[in-house]
Amino acid sequence: MKSTENMEAASTKYLTPQEAADTLRVTRRTVYNLLSKGHLQGRRVGSQWRIPQSEVRTTDNPTSEERNGD
Repeated sequence: MKSTENMEAASTKYLTPQEAADTLRVTRRTVYNLLSKGHLQGRRVGSQWRIPQSEVRTTDNPTSEERNGD
């Protein structure tokens, strides 16, 4: 079963927080806020965040409060 999970992980495209911010049309800070609140799923690779591209596509547009980085 693990080999299937590994194949899925290998085929998943990951975005940096800046790439996710550009896609969502928000600031990078907002992406970090969405990650910390659990509204956006991602994983840490060392000290850096990586966000599955599919997660960014399925995320609803952030509220105006989240757009302001609050």
